[in-house]
Amino acid sequence: MMKIRPPKYAHRFLRWFCKPDFLEEIEGDLIQLFDQRYTSNPAKARRLFWWDVIRSFRWVNLEPLGAINWVLYRNYVKTGYRRLLVDRQFSFISILGLSLGLVVFSIMTLYLIHELSFDKFHEKSDRTYEVIQLFENPDGPDPEIFTSFNLSKALREEVSFVETAVTIHGAASTWFEVNGERYFEEEGIVAGKEFFQVFDFKLSAGDTKNPLALKRSIVLDENLASKYFGEEDPIGKVLSIERYGLFTVRGIMEPVPANSTMQFDYIITQDYEVFFTMVAPRFPSFFQSWEGSATTTFVVLEDQSQAALFPRQAKQILRKHLDEQAINPHYLLSLERLHFGSVGIDGRVNNYVKGNKQQLLIFSIVAALILVMACANYVNLTTARSIHRGKEVGVRKVMGAQRSQLSVQFKVESLLIVICAFALALGVLPFLLPLVNELFEVKLQFTWGHLPLLVPLAVFIILAVTLLSGFYPALVMSRFRVIQAVKGLTPNPGAITLRKTLIVFQMMMAFGVLLVLNILNQQLNFITEKDLGFDSDDLMIVEINGSGIRNNYETIKTELLKRPEISNVTGLTRMISGYRSAASIYAQGLNDPEQQIAVRFYGMDKDGVNTLGLHLLAGADFTGSGQDSLSVILNESAAAYYGGNEIVGEWITLQEDDLAFRTRVVGVVEDFHYSSMHDTIGPVVMGHYKNPFEGLDDIVIRLNSENQPETIAYVERIHNEFDENGVMTWEMLDDMKMREYKSELKTNRMIKISSLFAVVIALAGVVGLMIYSVNARVKEFGIRRVLGARYLDILNILARIIMPQVGVALILVVPIVWGVMNNWLYQFAYSITPDMFNLTLVVASVFFVIVSVLSIVARIVIKKDPANSLRYE
Repeated sequence: MMKIRPPKYAHRFLRWFCKPDFLEEIEGDLIQLFDQRYTSNPAKARRLFWWDVIRSFRWVNLEPLGAINWVLYRNYVKTGYRRLLVDRQFSFISILGLSLGLVVFSIMTLYLIHELSFDKFHEKSDRTYEVIQLFENPDGPDPEIFTSFNLSKALREEVSFVETAVTIHGAASTWFEVNGERYFEEEGIVAGKEFFQVFDFKLSAGDTKNPLALKRSIVLDENLASKYFGEEDPIGKVLSIERYGLFTVRGIMEPVPANSTMQFDYIITQDYEVFFTMVAPRFPSFFQSWEGSATTTFVVLEDQSQAALFPRQAKQILRKHLDEQAINPHYLLSLERLHFGSVGIDGRVNNYVKGNKQQLLIFSIVAALILVMACANYVNLTTARSIHRGKEVGVRKVMGAQRSQLSVQFKVESLLIVICAFALALGVLPFLLPLVNELFEVKLQFTWGHLPLLVPLAVFIILAVTLLSGFYPALVMSRFRVIQAVKGLTPNPGAITLRKTLIVFQMMMAFGVLLVLNILNQQLNFITEKDLGFDSDDLMIVEINGSGIRNNYETIKTELLKRPEISNVTGLTRMISGYRSAASIYAQGLNDPEQQIAVRFYGMDKDGVNTLGLHLLAGADFTGSGQDSLSVILNESAAAYYGGNEIVGEWITLQEDDLAFRTRVVGVVEDFHYSSMHDTIGPVVMGHYKNPFEGLDDIVIRLNSENQPETIAYVERIHNEFDENGVMTWEMLDDMKMREYKSELKTNRMIKISSLFAVVIALAGVVGLMIYSVNARVKEFGIRRVLGARYLDILNILARIIMPQVGVALILVVPIVWGVMNNWLYQFAYSITPDMFNLTLVVASVFFVIVSVLSIVARIVIKKDPANSLRYE
């Protein structure tokens, strides 16, 4: 009858850590328990034996460190170090491959830490929330960060579980005047005095408790304070802010951390007396009313479990001030989730830094796969090299070395290689971070402050990579049989199978990232070069930020057209592509006012269609007469709702809330892309810029391709003559369009870098494997040379070693890439069908590079003297 034994590795672990004095008693008790349990449930008995061993792992039972043979371990390290120096070719390839994987993984770890740490430096971050208002628009639900200016005060006074609340909004771009010098600043916020009770941005000087408690106070960050006052003490100094008035510096704060969703350079108190005198007469009453939605509100709850009660409490407050039909739902979004959770929510306080979970997941998976690929490369090379260490293992076993000791020896060698690779990776990391920050538009840092987190992580990575890459080679080599090992015979079908499997994995990664990159490039080329339905080249967009420009638009247009390099100028309520959202209104049916569709509305002057290069399909353009204010042009999608181009000449009704506007259709233009390729083209109505829905907001200028810098300078001079701020905000349309694909461009750059690392690691593995294959068959190649083998014969032998695995990798990876990329392309309303010719070129390129490597190795073999090869031992 077969004797029942407890789990082998659990039993070994117990014997390894337990004191000899206690071992017999503990071991006997655990085995007795195991035997009793085994009769009723063998699987449960094995699990419980593991659990009992783990429970026995206590300080009192541990063998003292003095019992460890440190001399033996020192010898392991010394032998491993000598092995690195002796086999330099293997060491170089192994360290290079692992360091490349560790560099990518280290950068990804820093990026992951950066992304997941957003806003968590605030002490109350787990109880702090942003209030989101859910509007209902013609296009459907529209969550926004904007709420009533009065909401935070009501929440503080009327909701018992709200600890505090604050209202904030972005400050207008404006001029600062300090000691007679003027500075233009764009990154400021206006906040209530409760701001520093909610957020923990570090104050380094002045009132460090509540610097916004007094009226007309300002807090500067250290960079602004240094720029304005140099070495002087800025506290108590008064500076003038155009549009806002005089403010006194009450505090200095450290620069806002890169992992803050809100980014700003200064904070001013909510003193609007001067500001309100410079804006439209209706704006102050709207801004400070319950109907207004121009600010965002943050609340701190006494307990995060109370967040579910907030929507009902907010509705009760709003009912006191608004009619039921004017009340929109309000809910809370946690500050700790704001970085990722604000995607899809309109509005921002200055430059909200929004995260992308899907992109972060892709980056993490690719980085982990490249690290695994580097480990696989090491395992492959080590098991291939084992043929040269058979005699060493045999001699060690003859001299009395135990299998466990040999296993530890080889694991120590792996540990040394991993430590060298990790040191190399950390050495180049500081030099790579600036490049990474520029490519991915992040602010990753490698500082001493990361050490408490990174040191344990580094130890874990080193041990994990050592086990991942060193366990199997140690197992293979320690299992060599003595007689075969001494004779130099080390047949190991399992190791050969593993090597082939790892080559398949490596080549799958190399093929995969290159194929993904190719499809990404095809789609990016498609969305950036596709005809948008209008001429987007050389269009300059100037934002209208003041009444001086808006009121003098016709004069400015006349002055601009005097420049020969400017061919067309038009004014728009919103730019039709790559810009802010257009007004969303309803278009009523011809015969039934109850039948309505949601449309986008753009206003323009008589030169709009011509300047933008829209294609008129039916009817006429605007004429420049007074009739233009009652005329509209539809796109194809809007015309289709009314039955097609026959709508030209008919009168339709446009509606926004209670406002109904009767207008005549004078023309139909071809559909054009007013947003990114992620969205389908919907119905669009274009009217005159003097319309009841939206005012003039942009000047669009078509430039000639020549002398653009001089022409832009001319535009700026004309603009600043009429702008009260004297600052022009402008951008080329092509740049604006590319912002719509920021996530795709970042992913594309990441895949490009990953493909480089993957290909280098894969080729390092191929080169290493070929070198060791040649060395293992030195006599065979010598005999073949004597018998007349030529260069192509040797190349054919080498190709048969590697090419079957490359073919299998290609067969396995293509359906995976095809499925993943089709799923990715599905998010675009307009996408490519992957070009098989381009994909075939990618595959052919990889095969060409591999054949080139094999050719170099074959030439080395063919040039060797067969006599030397036949004498090889």
